[in-house]
Amino acid sequence: MLAQKSITEIETDVYNGSGFNFSGQKIADVIGDLLPYIFAATGAALVIYIVWGGISLMLSMGEPKAVAAARSKITTGIIGALVVVFAYLIMQLLGNIFNLQDFSTLFK
Repeated sequence: MLAQKSITEIETDVYNGSGFNFSGQKIADVIGDLLPYIFAATGAALVIYIVWGGISLMLSMGEPKAVAAARSKITTGIIGALVVVFAYLIMQLLGNIFNLQDFSTLFK
């Protein structure tokens, strides 16, 4: 476990290849390595935001301002999810159009 390791052991693990190692890479490679994690974190945040809006809607007890705020959260979450999905599809489409192998295999 991480809490049981000394600082020297943690530094040794990091330099021996566990975790992210971005030294000597181009910025495009770094972004390519991080994109799946960014999409996953964004998806998780969107699900949490939509659920939060649903809970707010249930707890609003019919109060018009609270209902409007909850619907706004849900709408914003759905729009955000669509933006993420379309960004992924556009990346895949551009990768196929320009025959970029890195784009087409980025999420596989």
